[in-house]
Amino acid sequence: MDKTNKGVLRRRETATAITLLVAIMAIASIVSLYLSGTGILVEWGMAIIILAIAGMVISKINGFNGSFGLYLLGSKHGTGFVDWLAGRKDNFWEVMADWGLAAGFGMLAYFLFKGKISKRMIAIGIISDLVILYLAVPALFFSLKFINIPQISSRLGSIPISATPSEFFGLVLDYATSAFSILGAVFILIGGYSMFSVGFLAFGALEILYGISSFIFISITTAKPNYAILSSQIPGASPVIPGITIPLISGIIALVIILVAHEFSHGVLSRRAKVKLKSIGVVLFGIIPMGAFVEPDEKQVTKLPTIKQNRIFVAGVSSNLLLSAVFLVLTILMLLYVMPIVTTNRIVVSGVIPNTPANGIISSGTVIYSWDNHPVGNITSLESAAAGDGPFSLVSLSTNLGNYSIRANQSGKIGVYLSSETVPISNSKGYEAIYFIYQLFALSFMLNFFVGIFNLLPAPFFDAWRIYSINIKNKNIVRYLSAIVIVSIILNILPWIWTV
Repeated sequence: MDKTNKGVLRRRETATAITLLVAIMAIASIVSLYLSGTGILVEWGMAIIILAIAGMVISKINGFNGSFGLYLLGSKHGTGFVDWLAGRKDNFWEVMADWGLAAGFGMLAYFLFKGKISKRMIAIGIISDLVILYLAVPALFFSLKFINIPQISSRLGSIPISATPSEFFGLVLDYATSAFSILGAVFILIGGYSMFSVGFLAFGALEILYGISSFIFISITTAKPNYAILSSQIPGASPVIPGITIPLISGIIALVIILVAHEFSHGVLSRRAKVKLKSIGVVLFGIIPMGAFVEPDEKQVTKLPTIKQNRIFVAGVSSNLLLSAVFLVLTILMLLYVMPIVTTNRIVVSGVIPNTPANGIISSGTVIYSWDNHPVGNITSLESAAAGDGPFSLVSLSTNLGNYSIRANQSGKIGVYLSSETVPISNSKGYEAIYFIYQLFALSFMLNFFVGIFNLLPAPFFDAWRIYSINIKNKNIVRYLSAIVIVSIILNILPWIWTV
């Protein structure tokens, strides 16, 4: 080995050693910070600074592309697998991409892509959007139980992790006839999930802005800040962090599925268009993986016909929406036919209203087995059992703490807050494994759905930004849409920030 090669090898070994040392120091610093108990805001702030410094050192030492602690770690390994996927003789990938354009942009696709997509495909895209929407939103009530955001968790406390077909499709019917679903259908018809996601964020931003304005007004006029107004705001966007906002193991697996499918789809459509792939790899912040990437030759992409560029840019969205539909079906099957076998629902007293008939008799945490001699295990059966209660009627309860007879008040109520909770059947085998699979399916459905529709936002860093930019001649329209989206995202993430 000559001196030049020895020098290169020595520099690589030095860079590897320094990288390893920086990674160990960053991990040790973050663990020490976590154990210090200095408060979550300080811990998060310091952790971000530590990771940013570690990332800048690692990228500088190794010559990686990046800035502010973010850097790309990639190579040509894996491009062969993408070539193999792209080698299909049929046109599956192009059809999937065209479906993504139709589903992503609805009737707008007819004007954006100027006859490059058939009217039939646009109709299929809109119909599939509506089917997914009307099934996905009710299923989200169950899937969102796995998201650790206090404002959402408090509102979903009574949602069980299993349901009967009648209960689930009752939710579907309730949603399908709601004003929100009708408005969502209008957005989807006009502009697919792209306009749906813009509308979703914009309405959330207006609601949060109204809450902030109310808080400021009350604080000024009464000199008594009502922080409940702020704490009740629901964030329309928040970071997805395994172990913090989503479960650790199932969350990591779900994110890997999403990122691999999304990025490899971009790569496959690039190779189908004869575009060279420079590298495949991961995006890191410090030592934390933040995403994956497939890097096509941008000069070659810009020389392609616009329809091929559109297919490349929408490929990730198409795969995410398609996977979301697959995991939606799996989640519903688990919800309706598997979880009821290994779990049971029960009605629990979550609170007692002062100065009501139940006050001093029933306590919070009491499990109710029957109501007026009718067994109850969920909200539906409870509502049926209590339907006959009238003013001053005698309500009979069977609970884990004994049997009670309570005289209702003039409104026919005894004064208890009730919620439904799901618990495993004590002798069910493999409950933990089944629950994990259900959690993984639910997270994969939900995260694929949100990643898919959010990547249709007309703003930088999202796939649809490129699609809008190359298909709309008036760039001011794109800029105005982008400004609305960016402001909406900032407003939607504020409730999560002040909750932290």
